[in-house]
Amino acid sequence: MRKGRLFMDVKVGRSAVLPCNWRTKLDDLANDQSPHIEWRTISKTVFERRGKEHYEGEGYKGRVDVPEDKLKKGNCSLVLNDVKAEDAGVYESYLLVNRENIRSEQRLSSKALFRLFIENSHAARRQNNTKQCFLFLFFLIRQLKLKLMISDC
Repeated sequence: MRKGRLFMDVKVGRSAVLPCNWRTKLDDLANDQSPHIEWRTISKTVFERRGKEHYEGEGYKGRVDVPEDKLKKGNCSLVLNDVKAEDAGVYESYLLVNRENIRSEQRLSSKALFRLFIENSHAARRQNNTKQCFLFLFFLIRQLKLKLMISDC
C-alpha cells in the first residue's frame, strides 16, 4: 500500500474499502499457515478472519469482509458495506502471527493515513432539505486508525 494520504468520497449506504496490505509480512509465514487478520475499534472487534473461519462484530454482521482469497495474497483491506452513521469510531487492523518456537502472539498494526468523506444519499437529502450530515473518516498515520466525525445535523 502507498504511504501517505488517500482521499475517498462515499455516500451513506454505499461501500467503503479500508486499505491494508501485509504482503511483505506474509512472505515470512509458512505456506500452510493461514493469515489471521483482525479489524477493531477501540472497544470491540469489527471483523476477524483466519482461513475460512471469520467473525463479524455486533452491528457489522453482513456488512464487513476481508475476502479470504485476497488475504492469502496479503491484501487485508476491510470491505465495509452499507456505511451507517453509527460506524463512527477509530479502526485498527492487526496481523496476528503465532510463532510456535517463541510461543507468543505478535500483533502488527498497519501504517497509513487517509480520509474518507461520506455524505447522505440524494434520496435522504430530499426527505430533509434543511439538514445534511457528513461523516469524515480519518486514518491516523502509523496505526491505520479510522476516525469518523459527524457534522452537526
